[in-house]
Amino acid sequence: MEARVVIISLVMASFIVAMVPATSTEPIATRDLPDECVAPGEEFIVTITSPGTGQVIETLEDGLTYVGTSLEDYQVTISGNTITFTIVGDTTFTYTVRAPDAEGTYHIT
Repeated sequence: MEARVVIISLVMASFIVAMVPATSTEPIATRDLPDECVAPGEEFIVTITSPGTGQVIETLEDGLTYVGTSLEDYQVTISGNTITFTIVGDTTFTYTVRAPDAEGTYHIT
């Protein structure tokens, strides 16, 4: 059986994400994604780099599954497909996502 490739279209390998610092609402964090397409059902790591205190809010398209993070549990809130990471002094953290079993194009915003 030949494995099909899931195309995870995330616009760019490095992308500005919504980070809400204590004093501003302008996006100031970056997101790094795998350079290559991800196979169906495969897990991949997303790296977020931020200047420090604030929140990073990520929304996974239906089919993508949040698996876990390098942050402490108390720093993460999940509501449906939206994951809110509360950053306190961390400059870089990662989280893991599982690709859907169906081939397609999926987004993280």
